[in-house]
Amino acid sequence: MNLPALTSLGLLMFLSQGVDKMPAKQASKSPQDPQTAKSEKEKPGKKTTDHDSIDTLVAALYDVISGPKGEKRDWKRFASLFHAGGRLQALALGRDGKRRYITMTPEDYVKRSGTWAETNGLFEKETHREQDVYGHMAQVFSSYELRVGGDAFEAGKKADLVGINSIQCCQLDGKWRILSILWEDARSAGPIPDRYQGKSKSEIPEQDEHVPGSGAKKGSGAKKGSGAKKGSGAKKGSGTKKDGDDRK
Repeated sequence: MNLPALTSLGLLMFLSQGVDKMPAKQASKSPQDPQTAKSEKEKPGKKTTDHDSIDTLVAALYDVISGPKGEKRDWKRFASLFHAGGRLQALALGRDGKRRYITMTPEDYVKRSGTWAETNGLFEKETHREQDVYGHMAQVFSSYELRVGGDAFEAGKKADLVGINSIQCCQLDGKWRILSILWEDARSAGPIPDRYQGKSKSEIPEQDEHVPGSGAKKGSGAKKGSGAKKGSGAKKGSGTKKDGDDRK
């Protein structure tokens, strides 16, 4: 499918006449938030809500914007994920190749993208997450894959778009909500680094390190201890014989 100047929320966005018309995001199973997620075993019968933890909040964000063509989205639920004054922002390439900064309210996003997402179908899912939590605030780097049209992500089928959503959120009155989302896709930012794809160190190719202040690579050049061998030259104890020395 041809995607004209497509960018994302991680949220998807069509750029029409520079940067304009936006479309929309899929639920994903995310790593457990150890500081806030409550085990169902600990509280049997407790109904989970979108605001219980960072996990439920991020999952709800992807879930609410995703769906097949013709399916209505729950935009009231979408708006409820944000604090009052919450913003959605993007760094996107326009048709002229220039990078632009776009900012909008949740209401603006729905106006720009809601109808398009429901008409064309859109699925977005989280593929990896890096998050930091301190007190009642959190910074989430959520890598995503996005697909346009179809019914869902199909095995073996390449995503139409990949990128990272930078999500800032906080907990007030026991509820987690989004303060802001800033996203950029791989067309604008380049390939997603290995660390944000969940690759272990063993999977990341080794690269030569450069010694600061020198042109040589660390460990390059002569091997440690190369050159004359330690103790090379006259052998220890060689030279003239002492009186009484019967060596031949």
